[in-house]
Amino acid sequence: MLLEEITNKKQREAVEKHNLDVSAFESKEDLSKHLLDISKKKYYEKNKEKFKEYYKQNADKIKERQKKKRLEKKTAIPEVVV
Repeated sequence: MLLEEITNKKQREAVEKHNLDVSAFESKEDLSKHLLDISKKKYYEKNKEKFKEYYKQNADKIKERQKKKRLEKKTAIPEVVV
């Protein structure tokens, strides 16, 4: 993939900002996915303390939801398509 192929202004700015080698990506979708992953990682790093505090306050609720989901997965009957 070439830098000229990127038509989205925000993507082009992000590529330049992070000094990415666009030749490593085969399509625009791969590049977009990679840029999204970078964005999510930076968001988490900026708000790490907020997430920690949230999980501390809601640990019991989160554990209960996880248990419920695991039980639902175990008891779910898979559909057989003929």
